[in-house]
Amino acid sequence: MNANTGSVQGFPPIVLLIFTILIWILFLSIFLSNHQNKQNRWCFVAGMIFSLGAFKEYLLYGMMPVLTKHFPGIPETAYYCVYSWMTAVLYYFAMPSVAMLSLYFSSFDQRNPKVFQRLKYLIFAPGVLTGFIVPYWETRNYQLNVKSYFIYAGIYNWIYGIFITWLLLSTLYRTRQSFAYKQKEMVSINVLLPMWYWLITVFAFHILRMRPLFKAWQGNIFVILFLLGYFVIHVFQDGIWGTRVNLERYDWTKNTQAIQRNADYVSHALKNELAKIKWCAQIISEQPGMENSRELQIIRHSTDHLEEFLQKTRLQSKDITLQITRQEMKPFLERCIAEFSGASYKADLTLECAEGEFLCCDSVHLQETIHNLLKNAVEATGKDGYIQVSFFTNTRKKCAVLRVKDTGCGLDKEEKRQIFRPYYTTKPADSHLGLGLYYCYHVMDKHHGRIEVESEPGKGTEISLYFPLEEK
Repeated sequence: MNANTGSVQGFPPIVLLIFTILIWILFLSIFLSNHQNKQNRWCFVAGMIFSLGAFKEYLLYGMMPVLTKHFPGIPETAYYCVYSWMTAVLYYFAMPSVAMLSLYFSSFDQRNPKVFQRLKYLIFAPGVLTGFIVPYWETRNYQLNVKSYFIYAGIYNWIYGIFITWLLLSTLYRTRQSFAYKQKEMVSINVLLPMWYWLITVFAFHILRMRPLFKAWQGNIFVILFLLGYFVIHVFQDGIWGTRVNLERYDWTKNTQAIQRNADYVSHALKNELAKIKWCAQIISEQPGMENSRELQIIRHSTDHLEEFLQKTRLQSKDITLQITRQEMKPFLERCIAEFSGASYKADLTLECAEGEFLCCDSVHLQETIHNLLKNAVEATGKDGYIQVSFFTNTRKKCAVLRVKDTGCGLDKEEKRQIFRPYYTTKPADSHLGLGLYYCYHVMDKHHGRIEVESEPGKGTEISLYFPLEEK
């Protein structure tokens, strides 16, 4: 670049100050939404670093002339030194901060805790090392006079940008059936829009020497305004970044804890009252002529039903701890189908599974998951339906697939979107808790796998469980 690079006309200083304040408002709002959430924290850190882009320009073109006039003793080089440091922090540490946000977003810290402990330090190492190659206080000089500087800085930041984008989009794909998908989608929009606008307008335009567009990055002010409006709108609807307008704090990444608290509350509220009712029923049954009365049978049936409800709720809402064992799948699935058919329904169930297929899984939770899927399939198909259970290994995609397919009534788009939400059910509420498929999703999440649904009204439903072949 030449010495006149900095003279390209941009926004007036007052607009740069407004730009900076808008960035602070947006990312401070995200931080205050749920400051205990590590994703919110790293988003705040990244946002504050990105705000240096506008603030350093305001410092150079707005504050420096005023301060020079009132404090002539401060050398001009001091301002350029501060400007250079701000630029260095922006160029070398903004994208690693976004990468940290993305790692937490993708639950990488939970899926690969040992790798994450090393990665969270290594991810900042290139920025630190760059300071020895390009001294932070010399950044402005390199911007203006070293032609290859923007190529290096561009490649450096684009590598992070591609990695971040891959993490966000792959997580969205993996959780597309999740009830947290909409929240994750909103977070991705908040991250990717300003990030890629900055990557393109700052580095691509300089590398291509598109001089009239050197200050185009300042147009990010309109992206920030859009995101502020986006934030406000969704705060009044489903919530965003972990808060709603009533300031109800919740962690949108961990629905399990909230469901568990609900289950514990219900159990605590009802178990003592059930004990009293059963005690009273026992006293009534001891009265002459009352042991087989219709009223007493109703009371006993209701208490048994409530106890079963509490037990099932606690089973399907509690946090899951896996005990991984290597299962031979054909006898395992034959046993699951036999126990299900013998205990619950007589249905036309077939199995497709080759001999010698194995899977590393938690057999107890997988059997409960299969039971839930078969129960839903039988209820959807009725007496004349057909259900097929299949298992196979896809070595190309490095996954094992367990599939339950039925010829039942199918689901519409809205039902498919809702079925993994806790307490959602399309069946009578007195006999279904709406936790079965939520539980299935949770089991697959713990296995680092995923669950997918293909269904159309009148054409049946196909639910596929994907397990990674590598043991985590």
